[in-house]
Amino acid sequence: MKIKWKLTIYSTLWLSLILIIFNILLYFFFLRVSTESEVALLYNKADIILSSDVTNVFQSEDELLENLVNNEIIRVLDEDGNIKQQVSADWKLAEIEPVPVLIRESELIHSDEGRILFVRVPILEHGNNMGTLEIGRALKTMDAYVQNLNSIQWTSTLLSIVFSLIGGYLFAQLALYPITEIIRTIKDIHGLGLSKRIDVSSNSKDEIYELSITFNEMLDRIESTFAQQQRFLADVSHELRTPLTVIESYANLLRRWGSKDPEIQEEAIREIKSEAERLRQLTESLLDIATIERENVNLAPLELVSFLKKSIKPFRHVYQRNIRLQVEKRQVFYPISEQRLKQLLVIFLDNAIKYSEKEVLVWLNEDQDFVEMGVKDKGIGIPEEDLPFVLDRFYRVDKVRNRSTGGKGLGLSIANSIASRYGGEMEVKSSPGQGTEVIVRFPKENLAGAKPMA
Repeated sequence: MKIKWKLTIYSTLWLSLILIIFNILLYFFFLRVSTESEVALLYNKADIILSSDVTNVFQSEDELLENLVNNEIIRVLDEDGNIKQQVSADWKLAEIEPVPVLIRESELIHSDEGRILFVRVPILEHGNNMGTLEIGRALKTMDAYVQNLNSIQWTSTLLSIVFSLIGGYLFAQLALYPITEIIRTIKDIHGLGLSKRIDVSSNSKDEIYELSITFNEMLDRIESTFAQQQRFLADVSHELRTPLTVIESYANLLRRWGSKDPEIQEEAIREIKSEAERLRQLTESLLDIATIERENVNLAPLELVSFLKKSIKPFRHVYQRNIRLQVEKRQVFYPISEQRLKQLLVIFLDNAIKYSEKEVLVWLNEDQDFVEMGVKDKGIGIPEEDLPFVLDRFYRVDKVRNRSTGGKGLGLSIANSIASRYGGEMEVKSSPGQGTEVIVRFPKENLAGAKPMA
């Protein structure tokens, strides 16, 4: 069953239940108020009759007849319950047995002809009980009102249910229209591709609107991911094609001339080994990216100042370069894998040392919201038009220069994956001839969910 039918049926059932309960309460309330009103009227009539001489009540019918109306009976009983006087406008009321009383009481009798109300009042003279005055009335007018009320209630209830079904269906269809559009869009995607989007021009900022926005954003991400995947596959194919072509070429050269010319043999083996090494590094980098995206990040906070001091020292000795560390606090903590942070730092320093000859600055800063780490060089810099793409996989600012330096276009992409996996984000600032600064910014809110240090 479709959701719009479920909503229609459930809303109609709920409305029907409310109407039935309301009608029942209204019915009994009307009966109670009407009956109490009739009882009060009959008691008032009894008081009027008994306000005259009691002897006249027992001996004369005239006073009783003066107060008699249609559908009523008035009886006077002695103290033993025997009828002394009786006047009636309805002979069926006379068939009801008389009941003597000592205190005022009322009785509602249900019969096949309808409801009958009796009130009984003791007749007192000088404090002595002389008998009972009985007044009965067939509530035919009231029964007619009750019957009309029932007809009106059930007719209005049935009409309300019918209109509820029609209105509920229309409202459900209107409310679920964006979902219908989502279903239609999903079906269109099969034929038209990921470019199809849901129209969200409506001004109603409800949950359906938010669902449509979220669905469009999801399609944007899927389309972007798909495009990245296509570009990634194309880049991987390109990266693999070059070393494989070189290996194949030198293998053919080695097969034809290697056995005759030792120099050709040496050159072929050297190039094949070099390209095989490039393939191995490329494969390791791709596997590294996949591993980063799956690894656990719920770690104990790492003390970053001592980590940077320890990690920078080998670079100074190996490359004989001036690498300066700038920190403002003695200790800074953040929950990150020491291995991954070192990998990230190595990528930054490797790029800075490759493309600059001057001092390299490594800095660490902590404020109320973030822990920031950066590496700044004074090298050749990156053109402004290339900055938006430097974090993409296999992107090279200068293809020839990267070939000569051995770059694969994966370093900053791996660093960005590490930063993202640990809740951070990367930013690259650069201008040609002025140098490059790479910044990683980690939000301190991640410290709240970190495991305590052992």
